Amino acid sequence: MKMKTAIAVFSVLIVVVPAMSQPPQPCCTPPQWEGNVAQSQGQNVAGQGHRAAQIMKLSMDANLKKVAHRGQWYYDQQEGTFQLLQDFKAGVQYQITNGGPCVKSKLTQPWMGCIPKTSKFMGSAVLGLGDDSIKVNNWAIFMNSSSLMGTSYTQVTAKDCVPIGSSFQGSANGVGMMSVQGVTNVSAGIKDPSVFSLPASCQKAKEADEKDKDSGMDIRLF
Repeated sequence: MKMKTAIAVFSVLIVVVPAMSQPPQPCCTPPQWEGNVAQSQGQNVAGQGHRAAQIMKLSMDANLKKVAHRGQWYYDQQEGTFQLLQDFKAGVQYQITNGGPCVKSKLTQPWMGCIPKTSKFMGSAVLGLGDDSIKVNNWAIFMNSSSLMGTSYTQVTAKDCVPIGSSFQGSANGVGMMSVQGVTNVSAGIKDPSVFSLPASCQKAKEADEKDKDSGMDIRLF
């Protein structure tokens, strides 16, 4: 009887211990979600330092492979509004700044609805205290596209892979930068699907040169 009990206990240990020691696998964010994103950047343009920031509402639909941003931008002493629609299936994005004409440009940044398999797990942490707390996982994501190169340290909830925040160091469209993002007020689903509809002013928008493309508006690190 003791031998059978020992075998049973040993079998449980073999199953449970490896499961506890294994790091989490890269996850995907909810298929549809919206949230408020605050992003602050330090840029190095031709040896000149600049400060940039965006405060926006972000809507993301993994089924459509579309992301809509709308909010305020700040660059040194300037500020204004912007609307940005990214269509990853078509490989294009449309941007309206300060209510002006719509600018169309190629979208070279890859879709980032999931933590890439090439990412490195950096450990877990708990935010908050006691019952008012949440477990998060930290990942190092290595960016290597034609528009975005560097490393993003991204934090998501352990349960549902909801973005919490990220920091990035590298370059975007050839502009050296450091960037920090925070995500708040996340909700599941898309409240108003029309956020992904192409604005009327963008129907006949001509494609802009890469040099005219804003290097900081399309930085999404999760």
